[in-house]
Amino acid sequence: MSFNEIWNLEMKNPFNTQKATLYLSFAGNTVTGRMDHGKNTNEIKDVKFDGTTLIWKASRNFPRFLTFEFNAKIDGDTISGTVKSPLGKAPLKGTRISHEDTSQ
Repeated sequence: MSFNEIWNLEMKNPFNTQKATLYLSFAGNTVTGRMDHGKNTNEIKDVKFDGTTLIWKASRNFPRFLTFEFNAKIDGDTISGTVKSPLGKAPLKGTRISHEDTSQ
């Protein structure tokens, strides 16, 4: 089984709400992808997926280097959880905007 998905994400921090787009590719037990956040595009890493829980890390370089740790539950076309950074923990939510079966 293999498929691709695109998710719109929102992360609330003490200052504002950040938006990002998450692109995922599932191939068997392997999940790869990237996150687009404004002018930054970063490959996701250390991805774990058990069918409902998705865990991954993403980094950004501007205005300074930071690594973010994401832990989220997928429920149909919604995703919710937390994002942890050196600045603290923030809620994460989002919606799936695309699902494409690439098994054929």
